Amino acid sequence: MMHMSSLPGTNAAQPLLPDGSPRYSYTIFGVRVTTEFFALRAQDRFIEKYRGWAGRVVSGAERWIEGATPTP
Repeated sequence: MMHMSSLPGTNAAQPLLPDGSPRYSYTIFGVRVTTEFFALRAQDRFIEKYRGWAGRVVSGAERWIEGATPTP
């Protein structure tokens, strides 16, 4: 995890708030996803449907996180 207090994409000095704290603040973090399929369900007739759903959940979350931008 990395915490920054400058506006993303700029190298210029950033204005401070009246109390001296930085105006902008954002945090970069990493997320690791593990999808576990239990042996009890391995032969389930709907396992492919479940695998597809789990993949779409992870892909959707990844797109949402990567598309989220800090707002000033």
